[in-house]
Amino acid sequence: MLYCKKHCKKHFIRPKYLDMSLPNTQRVAIGQLRVLSHQLEIEMGLANGVSREERIYRLCHIEGEDEYHFICKCPT
Repeated sequence: MLYCKKHCKKHFIRPKYLDMSLPNTQRVAIGQLRVLSHQLEIEMGLANGVSREERIYRLCHIEGEDEYHFICKCPT
C-alpha cells in the first residue's frame, strides 16, 4: 500500500451512516452530499458559470438549490 495504516487510522473517523442499515442508494447519496459530488444546482450552476442567485431549485422554484434546502426545507 502507498500509505501507512498505523498513522492514518488515528486520523480517520468512520462516519456513522456507514454502519447503519441503509439501502445502498441512500448510502451513496449521503456520500455524494458529503464530498460535493451531486447533481444539485449549487454545484452544477457553479460548473456552468450560473450566478448563485440564479441557481433555483427546479422542483419547487422557491429558493436556491443547495444541500440544506434539498434536505431540510424543500416541501417537494
